[in-house]
Amino acid sequence: MFPGTDNTSRVSVACWAVVFLVTSCPSRAKGTCSEAQEDQACYYTVSNYSEGSYRAVDILLDAENFTEPKLRRLMDHFRNKYSERIMFVFLYSHLEQLDSRNNLHLIRESLTDTDAPTFASSLIRYPRGVLLFEGANQVIRYNTPGEDLCTVVVQGVDPTAVRNH
Repeated sequence: MFPGTDNTSRVSVACWAVVFLVTSCPSRAKGTCSEAQEDQACYYTVSNYSEGSYRAVDILLDAENFTEPKLRRLMDHFRNKYSERIMFVFLYSHLEQLDSRNNLHLIRESLTDTDAPTFASSLIRYPRGVLLFEGANQVIRYNTPGEDLCTVVVQGVDPTAVRNH
């Protein structure tokens, strides 16, 4: 079942997400991967916005996929799938993270702006992250409950650190 669907106050969000996710990804409706995809994290696309050379994607994936090796493979997947010069792939592991635009804004800002107020690691209830693509720069930023935010520069430099300092 999808993370967060056990909470009855989130039923409308869960139902909306389940309906959207199943229709946008029918081959993975139960969250399984084919044998050829086992080395890559399965995910569900929540939103996908593109304008010009910019793209923002929100995806939901299982918490156990928030490891550097799996996130690197996911980064390769999105780099090959889209060609926009600037792309943010926001990673969520629980429907509660998607329950309001305010939550989304706070999570996105804390992951992409090094000058933004950060969440104390003790306040992080569910894994979250972002894959950043800006020209030749590629960065993974994520954290899990109880851990500090981890930044992995895959290629180039961290564009948010350069921009904010």
